Amino acid sequence: MKKILALFLIVVSIFTSLLQASAHVPQMGDINDDGETDNLDAAKVLKYDAHLTYLDENERYRADVNGDGEVDSLDAAAILKYDVGLISFEEMSPPREDSPVVPEEEGTAISIEGKAFSYADWFDDDDIYSQSVNGAGLYCFDSAEELQGFKAEFGNDGRFDRDYDEVPSFNSVTESYNAAFFAEYSLLLKYISSAGSRRYTVYDLRLEESQNKLVLYYGDVNYTLMETDDLNGFFVTVPVPKTTVQTCTAFESKYARPVSVYTPDETWNYFIAKESLFDGTEKGLVAALEREGGIPEGSVLKYFDIHDGVAYADMNQAFATGVSAGTFTEYFYVGCLVNTLLDNDLYHSYTAVKITVNGQPMVTDHVGVWDEPLGYYSGMGEQEGTAFVYKKNEQALATEEELKQALIVMGDFVDALKANDADAANAMATENYLAMTEAYGTDSAYPANHPVYFRPAAEYAQLFAEYTVPAMLKFSYFEKQDAAITIGNEKHVLFVFAFYHSDEAVDFSYYVFDMVFEGDTCKVNNFGKYY
Repeated sequence: MKKILALFLIVVSIFTSLLQASAHVPQMGDINDDGETDNLDAAKVLKYDAHLTYLDENERYRADVNGDGEVDSLDAAAILKYDVGLISFEEMSPPREDSPVVPEEEGTAISIEGKAFSYADWFDDDDIYSQSVNGAGLYCFDSAEELQGFKAEFGNDGRFDRDYDEVPSFNSVTESYNAAFFAEYSLLLKYISSAGSRRYTVYDLRLEESQNKLVLYYGDVNYTLMETDDLNGFFVTVPVPKTTVQTCTAFESKYARPVSVYTPDETWNYFIAKESLFDGTEKGLVAALEREGGIPEGSVLKYFDIHDGVAYADMNQAFATGVSAGTFTEYFYVGCLVNTLLDNDLYHSYTAVKITVNGQPMVTDHVGVWDEPLGYYSGMGEQEGTAFVYKKNEQALATEEELKQALIVMGDFVDALKANDADAANAMATENYLAMTEAYGTDSAYPANHPVYFRPAAEYAQLFAEYTVPAMLKFSYFEKQDAAITIGNEKHVLFVFAFYHSDEAVDFSYYVFDMVFEGDTCKVNNFGKYY
């Protein structure tokens, strides 16, 4: 009888797991969505309770396992007891009648004009969180009186009059927000506690109309692993039209920062890259990749781990099905996933990616079984090894044909420098570049106050010969230019690419190309390091 009961329980467990997997809905307590409810989830609950991390609406629902409306140490204790087998799943999380996971919604973009970053100083108590929306440090002020009340409550000892390095004080940023401002706008504010070396901004603001919810996306500017060991506090703020706020019954803030993800070009001949936002996790990275069209629609990263220099990415069946649609889809969809993961390994902890589906080796119609770790996919044809990064809302300064030409020339130019072949680099340069005799000369055509240091190709070739350049060179428009420069029949466009100098990521530099287009030709008019 015991054997029959045990077999029955196993079958029920497997059946339940299959139902959960097919619906892609994490179970209660599985806050990090790794398929397990364990000590890692309990740790995340405790961090949230101590205001050391943020949980979105879906995560908070799964974290509140006892259903008392709070995410706290009681939930963490229940998860730990379940993890070691002291209580059952039903005892950890009794049945509930409230709504489960809320589906993601892209929402309508709201203008973030007027966004600002200011110094808040470190708050050593929980009041700034406990009085905020969902305890997340988020506030919405509808009047000058509400803003002044916030300042009176938390601005003791002149803290809101202090700036920090180049970061302005909160009072200086908000001094113009008077009754006339609040007649048209509300002010959304997010408090962020972090190391003093970090800087933040508002990247997006979305109105999720089906839930009447306004979501603020904030994140690091120029994210880096290196930071100072001090504790500080900052504010990001953004004005929101009153007409928008009046339709909202809920507010939420989510961490997000820019990332470039690989996608196929429209002809499925080479890789391009698109700038997107992600939450800093591998699952969020793959979600951004799916959102931008780099992998099949509906693809989800179920599990991610690293062993002995190899990243193991377990995908769902939707990924394998979409990959199998054709020979080109196999190459480019897999390449987009592999390259995106490799490019965003900030810790330099893996050099290859092994893809599985539902825990088993991926099988597709053309390749068959994918059982080996994969390195960089460099693309096909003349543009092999290069990609252009399309940034959101960016003005196109070159035509598609000019971009293709520039990518080929810039990629070959960098390859020549890496090979310490100055002659090959000079063959791709204009007479202007070849005539340059003064090292560190600055061309007057470049934007003022943004120095680009130029050297002859022979000098840069000596430097690049010592560098570890990436397998894929990603180029984008130089952010300081407002428009292409026209001189006679010549059209000048500035491009930039960036990379770490070595595998240890000890130095990170930006290099700028001045590419000149004249008729059907494209050449390097200048090249230099940007500081």
